[in-house]
Amino acid sequence: MKTSSKFLVLLLIVTSFASCKRESVTPNNFIANWIKTPVSPGGNTYLKITDNSNFQIGYTLGPNYTKTAEGTYIYTANQITFYYTPGPFNSCSNIAGNYQYTVANNKFTLSLISDACVDSSGSQRSNILAGTWTQ
Repeated sequence: MKTSSKFLVLLLIVTSFASCKRESVTPNNFIANWIKTPVSPGGNTYLKITDNSNFQIGYTLGPNYTKTAEGTYIYTANQITFYYTPGPFNSCSNIAGNYQYTVANNKFTLSLISDACVDSSGSQRSNILAGTWTQ
């Protein structure tokens, strides 16, 4: 095979790989502090997602922040899975919570796929996480 033919074959292969559609996974679009519907007058539910695969859930009443749960997450291009770490409100630390997510216009929307977690107060984790969060 001539050198020019080898070059053309190599160029064709490189071009083929370059044009393949790749699914981009960039977590930076949901790493933030999110706020959800007020829990009472003057209070909000918070979801803090960090870039080291950790998250916290809490609420504010007046100027005070109270963390109620924390854990880790893993994600793909459009799904995120939350795991609580053991703690006083985290009675389901080994149960995965799977959600589809979208981020647009400073809104982070979580749609329930599956989550069997019920915390020690009887609340379903999906009631807290599912829905639209704002920055």
